[in-house]
Amino acid sequence: MAEVLPESSGDYLWFAFINGAIEEVLISDNVTISNPALLGYESNYAVNTFVSTSGYLNFQFLNQIFQKQLWTAFDAIVLPFSPSSASECPFSGQIITLDNDTIIPISSEYGIYDITPSNNCSWTFKIDDPGYQFKIYIKQLTSDYALFIKNDNITNG
Repeated sequence: MAEVLPESSGDYLWFAFINGAIEEVLISDNVTISNPALLGYESNYAVNTFVSTSGYLNFQFLNQIFQKQLWTAFDAIVLPFSPSSASECPFSGQIITLDNDTIIPISSEYGIYDITPSNNCSWTFKIDDPGYQFKIYIKQLTSDYALFIKNDNITNG
């Protein structure tokens, strides 16, 4: 079992699995179960996200109970955010420095169903290594949205 709490009391938590393999895990925020069970997650096929408006996430890995899977491994990002920014986009307004080991799951919303997300997201990525290749994986882009990518680095333009 694992627990995640925000640094500031009252903040929400956005959690994104970005790499790994998990047979079964229950994720709870002590209010609702975000997803009764995440079954068969493998990062080659999906990026799964969960949000907690209670500021608490609890993970119970079922291989600890049922011993179906011999191991569980994953990388994830936990982003605390203020309830006042819940209609904004995760990582919006931050400068994100990328390197070869950094994966950032950008999203147009946190996934809180009773909050209308922003229609305009903007992310700034900083790359210090001139040999770095910027990669973007788009899980879903609906017809109502457009993605614009702009390189504002004049020297390497």
